[in-house]
Amino acid sequence: MVRLFRRETTSKEFIPVIDGLRFLAIIMVVMFHADGYITTKSAELAFAPGFDWNARVGNPFPYGTQGVKLFFVISGFILAVPFLRYYLGLSERKPGIRAYFLRRLTRLEPPYIISTLLIFLLLVFVMGNKYPLGTLIPSLFYSLFYVHTIVLPGEFPYINPVTWSLEVEVQYYILAPFIVGAICLLKDKVKRRMLTLVLILAFATLSWMIDIYWGMRFDSLASFLHYFLAGILLCDIFLLDREALEMQRGWPMFLVGLILLVPILTVDHSMSRMLWLRMLSPLMILAFYLIVFGNRWWNRIFSLNGLTLIGGMCYTIYLLHYILIAAVGRFTMGRLYVQNYYVFYWLQTAVFLTVVLAVSAVYFLLIEKPCMKRDWYIKLYEKFRGLAFFGGKSTLEEKV
Repeated sequence: MVRLFRRETTSKEFIPVIDGLRFLAIIMVVMFHADGYITTKSAELAFAPGFDWNARVGNPFPYGTQGVKLFFVISGFILAVPFLRYYLGLSERKPGIRAYFLRRLTRLEPPYIISTLLIFLLLVFVMGNKYPLGTLIPSLFYSLFYVHTIVLPGEFPYINPVTWSLEVEVQYYILAPFIVGAICLLKDKVKRRMLTLVLILAFATLSWMIDIYWGMRFDSLASFLHYFLAGILLCDIFLLDREALEMQRGWPMFLVGLILLVPILTVDHSMSRMLWLRMLSPLMILAFYLIVFGNRWWNRIFSLNGLTLIGGMCYTIYLLHYILIAAVGRFTMGRLYVQNYYVFYWLQTAVFLTVVLAVSAVYFLLIEKPCMKRDWYIKLYEKFRGLAFFGGKSTLEEKV
């Protein structure tokens, strides 16, 4: 089971804890959306006296959308690895820009395009009363080209609302090699990291100004670059100071990590109206990730197979969970009804999580995991080229 669901990686070094941290990020997002759906739809139902339908019972991630920011830091780390290794003299192999973009295209596009088209068809033929076709078709076009939040600022994509963050990720993917290259012009380690830290604080301030001072709702890289920069700084420290990280093995640093994790999960830091919290947000995540990398107890927790396997499927889960919650909820909210709101809440949550995980596991094995192999499209092309209607010889013709 572990081999079957373990994600493919083109890197020689697999870091289980990264997938464990992805699990934390994706469970925050999924639980947040499940909680929002249940509390909204249950307003139409009647519960026994003493149970407030609007109470946010049991949800451990009241600000679960901050899981997206955890993903941004991880993306900053992952994409920086090959470039930092080269620029810091740890590898003689210079990453090719063409290969870099081709890898992003072949790895991420097929699962995204297929899921977007499937959800579009579901909205048209099954949930046809949600949006008119004249609204869905342009939205589909904008989503497929990652420009929905640019063309329609302030509005989430109609096909799959959560993909606003993927549009931000794509903007970073395009600029990442050049951002990392520019930072690495400073060869002195201290100066380079101080520059990165200053940039983190500067873009956190810009995010606050865009949102609070100017009152703009524009989900672009300008509003979130500080999280990706935190990932670059994380990568810099991880590559050059791994021995120093491993010195924080004991219980004291475990407790420090726990202290950091509490506000990361329970305080609205990433969208706060207070500038100091906006500036502290990427730094808290950075510090927690550094502790997880170095502390043996946190490392063991986030390296557990159950967490790393689900975290390895986070892209598929992220693409599918929102529509699956809505689709399943149409059947379960009325049929799995009990008057005790707390029992009702957790019953719905359990069903949602089970369906999301089951469907995502199938989609991951059939669609996403094959795309993780670097040369999958070449092998697919070679198979099709051999077919008779592509001008090749069929197996029967070769035998004759």
